[in-house]
Amino acid sequence: MERARLFDLLKERRIDEQAALLAMTGQLLGRSDLDDLMDYLVEEVRRLLQADACALLVSGEAPDQLVFGAASGWRVDPVANHYRVSAHAGGGPGRVMRSQQPLLVEDLVASAEGTCGADWIRSEGFRGHAVVPLVADGRSIGALMIDTRRPRLLDQDEVRFLRLMANQAALAIEQARPLQEEIRRQRLEQELAVGRQIQFSMLPEGCPVAPGWQFAAAYRPARQVGGDFYDCFDLPGDPRRLGIVIADVADKGVPATLFMALSRSVIRATAIDGRGPAATLTRANRLILTDSQASLFVTAFYVVLDIRNGRLTYANAGHNRTLWLHAGTGEVEDLYARGIALSVLWRDRGDRR
Repeated sequence: MERARLFDLLKERRIDEQAALLAMTGQLLGRSDLDDLMDYLVEEVRRLLQADACALLVSGEAPDQLVFGAASGWRVDPVANHYRVSAHAGGGPGRVMRSQQPLLVEDLVASAEGTCGADWIRSEGFRGHAVVPLVADGRSIGALMIDTRRPRLLDQDEVRFLRLMANQAALAIEQARPLQEEIRRQRLEQELAVGRQIQFSMLPEGCPVAPGWQFAAAYRPARQVGGDFYDCFDLPGDPRRLGIVIADVADKGVPATLFMALSRSVIRATAIDGRGPAATLTRANRLILTDSQASLFVTAFYVVLDIRNGRLTYANAGHNRTLWLHAGTGEVEDLYARGIALSVLWRDRGDRR
């Protein structure tokens, strides 16, 4: 009779486990957001196994480290604090992922086993500890870790149940990752499109028009968005003087575009105050260094053209050699001027004529 009663209890327990697994699998497969999926997983595993804490570890950018993808029940959130643990076989999670065998510790205080000796781990007060691998297509993609703040050793049925949940989670994570990457790709494309709009909105709508002069410009960024730009504007007080800027931010992508917008606005605003090219770039450098917290810099060539007599006054802030082609002779002259890029340090230079 006792054996029959125990058999009935075991069957009821396994039916409950199957129901819990079925419900959790449905929830996991129905969640397309990877972060939401992992958050649900650790909460549900913690609840079903009546643990004090649960965490999901996945491979990070560094091959020798595992990062916390989600955590529940921790006093200090390891995800928000960007905690890392070793992925080497000597550490608990790393060893579990390599061997694909669970690690069970009844009492971390009395055992040499565990995750690591970091202070932030010890401060959690964990005693009972278990780690199982997340395996998909025979490959370990992470580790699931549960902890209690009292000594506890999972029995065989609990370990089996935990491994089944981990395997279901691994399949759901592998299914969600491509969709997550596609969402990130689309978001990046949208950001690049906005950056491209910003970039091209900062360029002149057309070339200057002046009697006896012809102006032309061509622009093609190396990538979808970048930091190259040029600008043309009339200088106030004397319509016969034209300001021309050619510049390049030392980076590509959206950050370079935003820094380009700042640099262009500062140089133009400084130039229309009537300063000469060297004074304009010196002042612009000071303002950019004051206003920007980015570790970017911009090279610039600024020239003032007097359309009455063709006289050029120019200054160079670390930009590439600027060439002057003499149409009559075909001779190419280097408009040499020394200068350092903007947003690096203070530096004054004189004009070249």
